[in-house]
Amino acid sequence: MREVTVGPGTFQNALDQAKPGDVLILTPGRYKSPFGLSRVHGSARAPVVIEAREPGAIITQEAPADAYRREANTTAKGLEDRRRYPGLYERMEEAQLAVRDCRHVVIRNLTFEEGWPTHLLLKMARDVTIQDCRFLDGTFAIAALEPQTKRILIEGCRWVQDRVTNRIWGDTPWYRVHGTKLSVDENGVPLYPPVDIDNDWRQFDGDFFRSSGIAGGVTIRHCAISDAFNAIHGFNNGGRVDRNLDFHVHDCTFERIRDNVLEPERRAANWWFHHNHLVDCHKTCSLTTRHNAFCLIFSNTQHFRSIQSDSDDPRWSGHRSGGIFKAPKKQTMPSGPTYVFHNSLITRSDYLRKGLIPGLIHANNVVLHATDRAQTPSRKPRVFGNPANPQPTQRFTTEWGRYEIVFDGDVQDHPDWPGTLRTQGYGDIGTNALGADPRFLGWDRAQERIIDEATLFHLHTGSPCRDRAIELELKLPWLDDDDPWISPAGADVGAYQHAGPGAPFLFQGPAYQATKWGLPTTVVPPVVA
Repeated sequence: MREVTVGPGTFQNALDQAKPGDVLILTPGRYKSPFGLSRVHGSARAPVVIEAREPGAIITQEAPADAYRREANTTAKGLEDRRRYPGLYERMEEAQLAVRDCRHVVIRNLTFEEGWPTHLLLKMARDVTIQDCRFLDGTFAIAALEPQTKRILIEGCRWVQDRVTNRIWGDTPWYRVHGTKLSVDENGVPLYPPVDIDNDWRQFDGDFFRSSGIAGGVTIRHCAISDAFNAIHGFNNGGRVDRNLDFHVHDCTFERIRDNVLEPERRAANWWFHHNHLVDCHKTCSLTTRHNAFCLIFSNTQHFRSIQSDSDDPRWSGHRSGGIFKAPKKQTMPSGPTYVFHNSLITRSDYLRKGLIPGLIHANNVVLHATDRAQTPSRKPRVFGNPANPQPTQRFTTEWGRYEIVFDGDVQDHPDWPGTLRTQGYGDIGTNALGADPRFLGWDRAQERIIDEATLFHLHTGSPCRDRAIELELKLPWLDDDDPWISPAGADVGAYQHAGPGAPFLFQGPAYQATKWGLPTTVVPPVVA
């Protein structure tokens, strides 16, 4: 192993000369980007390590958000004028640190700030570990491209996309980041105005992790993402069965996410999202893929503290109430199940407004519906949209048998759950579904407010969720159909369990296993004090 100490003036030269086993140690300073590491093929025991051992090594373009705003809006408008969705996705390779055609790379303890559009690019890279890095600003914190890219571990990282307090969440209308005049209603009338070069914020239309066409094997754990537009976004535009596999997101926090937290695109398989904590998120999971197999969402908690922004002009409003799941309007028969179980949520948004998710198995979840003060102060949000809407595409499907959809064992306090919904076309809701106040310990039902966030989702002794969970049987791709993973009946409904004399704990769930691509095989050397 060769250690090389570098500063802002020698960093790129050290990257150019890096060999397997080298450790590049960045001293404190402002490293004016861009930088690149190319064609270094390390091994599991001889990775290239890029790290800071003391605070203050900052990789930066030195471009504040306001300074980059007009350039970003101009780029987006150029795409919209060519009838393409406005955004900065064509410029993802413009990165502050690019890792191209490399194997076994470790990046840790670095700070990235004031860089646009991308902080860290992985292209044709495999077995990459990104640890304890801090990302500030940027359209994309980490971008991953090309099918050769696989086995990526991101842990202990933080991203604050916008450092101006509440700008993305509370002050900027949704359409100024993501809307386009190309989206039209049934009469061909644009749903949003065209890109406005002077007033939009298109540089925020990005993600903490954005991938396109990669093989997969992405683990994101113990990370914190806040004040951002999206979080985890995996594209598979070609719809290949060997792309977008094995995404494992767990033990992360997401706060003030203005659009989607988790969003696989076109085709995905074996995406797991569990033991995460979400606060003020517009949409939790956008499951609009045409083919989605073995997606597991469990042991997550979610609540809200505030209401997201929207336009004062009623022509462009409608993105303030949010939702938990976004489903496609049309989809083929299920290619594999989507399991949603043992989650605890407090929502003032419609739960699953419209569309359909083939193969959805939804069981043992707790959903507390608070009054939707953002839209109609006296109304609770809907569970499945408006059942009376004459257009089936405008409410969640009632064809559960055809699409192999199951809801059972859930406790929800909505007045329509489950009896009224059964009379409105949802007669397949399971017999173990219960309409009742779950009695969360840290929630004041009368005032509809949090009284103790630390114990918010813990259950009162007399909660109807106690010991009520139905048996779960999960068929997973690495298990024989005759030998599924089983959780016996009798657990608590929701994320938190109260068995025994100890403190409440989160429902454990099955153990993750990759179908094809697992964690990086790199043996990460310890940090030297």
